[in-house]
Amino acid sequence: MKKLLVLTLVLGLSGIASAAVSLSPSETSVDLGATVTISVVSDTTDAYGGWLDLGQKLDGSWGDLQILGAAGADASKDFGFDPWWSFEAKSFNPDAPIEAGAQFTVDFTAGQTEGDVVIGLYAFDGTTLLQEATIHVVPEPMTLGLLGLGGLFLRRRR
Repeated sequence: MKKLLVLTLVLGLSGIASAAVSLSPSETSVDLGATVTISVVSDTTDAYGGWLDLGQKLDGSWGDLQILGAAGADASKDFGFDPWWSFEAKSFNPDAPIEAGAQFTVDFTAGQTEGDVVIGLYAFDGTTLLQEATIHVVPEPMTLGLLGLGGLFLRRRR
């Protein structure tokens, strides 16, 4: 029994090391006050784990990390420390295996400040950076147009 458990653990750890994991989209723009969803995507059916660094530098808010069915029956998440999430995609249930595709999602709702938010996807060791994604928070086009018109009227008055 011990040998079977050790073999399972070794195979599980080797699967974690070989999974190709990425963030989608890797770059996106969002209007002030709007929400964008970032997904953790795997192109294999191997078990893996990692960390998300939700590097918030603006006045926005992050939602809860959601586990999708593709992450397997035994997938888990844990809020490490602000603003980090630990997550694992795994399944010991043959009826609910890990599937390739989006497996975890998190929402970012932009505040009222323009700028960039960079998200880091780290390997399970917490130090190896696998990918970064950038969210550009920009005013909606109508707001920019109104600001431009207002500037023209102010200039014309003088």
